[in-house]
Amino acid sequence: KNGFPAYHHELLHEYTKYCPVIATIDKKDTYGTEAAIRECCPEVEIRGVQTPEGFLELIRGSAVYLGVGEPLIAPSCFEALSLGTHVIQPRFPSPRVLANKPITEGWTSQHPYLEKVPEPFAFTVDPGDLSTVGRAFQRIRAAFDAQYGGRAGGAAEAQVDPVALERFYGAGEYPNRDAYSIGGFLGRVAGIAQQTKPLEFRDWDWERQMHRDQLPPERRG
Repeated sequence: KNGFPAYHHELLHEYTKYCPVIATIDKKDTYGTEAAIRECCPEVEIRGVQTPEGFLELIRGSAVYLGVGEPLIAPSCFEALSLGTHVIQPRFPSPRVLANKPITEGWTSQHPYLEKVPEPFAFTVDPGDLSTVGRAFQRIRAAFDAQYGGRAGGAAEAQVDPVALERFYGAGEYPNRDAYSIGGFLGRVAGIAQQTKPLEFRDWDWERQMHRDQLPPERRG
C-alpha cells in the first residue's frame, strides 16, 4: 500500500500492541504516509514536524524509539540512545542494494550501524517473525523494572549489567557509543557524502515506478 512494503504496516501495527505510538510526519510529505498510517493503525498519534528541541524532548520522554524500515541511516536512533531511550528497528527480509547510497554492500537493516549496538539498548527484529518484537518489549520492560521498579532479578531478566543499565538511563552511555555516537555517525556520513555522486536520471526509477504522479514533471520520464 502507498508504495511501502507490507511489513512496514505489519510492524507498525505490532508496535501498537505494546505501547502508545507517536509518529512525526511532514505535512508536505507526498508519499501518502499519514493516510497509510491512519488506514493501518488509526490509534497512532500523528504530529507534525517538531522543532529540534521539541523532537529531543519527545524522544527523552519516550521509552523506546521505533523504526519501520525508512528512512535509511537517519541519525535519530543515536539521538535516542544518547538520551537513554531504547531503539527497535527491523532487519530487512533480504539485503537491499540501492544506487547512490553511502554504502555499496547490501543493506541488512534500516540502520546497519545500529546492529553493532547490543541488546537491550538496541534491537534489530525480524519482521517475518513478529514474536521478536514481543521479546524486545519484554526485555525493555524488564530493564525498566530493574532500574525503576525495584524488582529483584530484573536486570538478570533483561540480560544486562545493572551498572551499565544505570549509566544508560542516567547518562545515555551504551556499548560502542564512541564509535556509533551522533558525532561519529555524522563524521562518517560527511566523509561518505563527499564521495557520493550526484543523482542521475536512472536513480529516479523507483520513484517513477511507485510514485510517478507525485514527482515533478521533469522527473517523470
